[in-house]
Amino acid sequence: MIRAINPRIGLNLALTLLLAGLVALALWRPGQPPERTERLTALQPEAVTRIVVERQGRRVTLERNAPGAESWRLVERDVEANAFLVERILNLARATSYVHFVPDDREPYGLDEAQLRLHLDDVTLTFGDTEPLSQARYVDNGGTVHLIEDMVSPLLGGGPAAFASQRLLPRGAELASLELPELTLKRNAGDWLSDPPAASQDQIQTLLDAWRHASAYGVQAHAETAEVADAPRADAEADHLETEQRAEPGTVRLQLTDGRRLTFRVLAREPDLVLLRVGHGLAYQIPAASADKLLRLPPPPAEPAPDSAG
Repeated sequence: MIRAINPRIGLNLALTLLLAGLVALALWRPGQPPERTERLTALQPEAVTRIVVERQGRRVTLERNAPGAESWRLVERDVEANAFLVERILNLARATSYVHFVPDDREPYGLDEAQLRLHLDDVTLTFGDTEPLSQARYVDNGGTVHLIEDMVSPLLGGGPAAFASQRLLPRGAELASLELPELTLKRNAGDWLSDPPAASQDQIQTLLDAWRHASAYGVQAHAETAEVADAPRADAEADHLETEQRAEPGTVRLQLTDGRRLTFRVLAREPDLVLLRVGHGLAYQIPAASADKLLRLPPPPAEPAPDSAG
């Protein structure tokens, strides 16, 4: 005995197949130039000044440092934001909408209890489920549901630390002084003074360049003790870095030419160099091979071998 298909199920199935076909047609048009398509938003990425990510009870705020500036600030940690993540988020503003419609019921698209909301200035994007066949994402913008190719939401699952720049120094920063556990460098007119004295200005420049270009392979939240924190952090995160090693003595202090001061504490040297950004609750994980490049002067160049001719 053949049972009749529930009309609601049949309607949803037909709609799914229709949407999948439209998405496939939009994504795959061999040998034909792309037609003009709808965009997810009317925003211009370069004009957006504020981004707020809300996911599973966590809130992360990113603000452009100045109108038209390329650099962004992670508000919760008061550090430079990850430029790659910011760029990917901003690109959503002009994402292609392959299909858009106003649904009578948002529940079938995973939009009633959405786990991710993204605010670009005054525009709120609500992320729902993926369409089963095309794997395109349902995203609501002002009551209209769009199907887009989503490469961003998987990157937005972490707490504030996940949005911090991996660079140790802000982009374009210039050093005025560098104080290491065993060495102090200070700019003096066009040269650098070293205490204890360095063998050459080349050694100093090599060390300074290492700091200018230093980048971590991972940044994680770290609970600071009262002795090292400038201020307590109320936004505790679940992805705290666990360091079994006892924190090694040693503090690194840097002053930039614009007057800003940065302080790092050495938490570990093995198996990785771990530097805590004091007052910001962030631990930067750096390959151990870079420890000496950042914490010591390089060895002086080898003396040329004496000429034995004659």
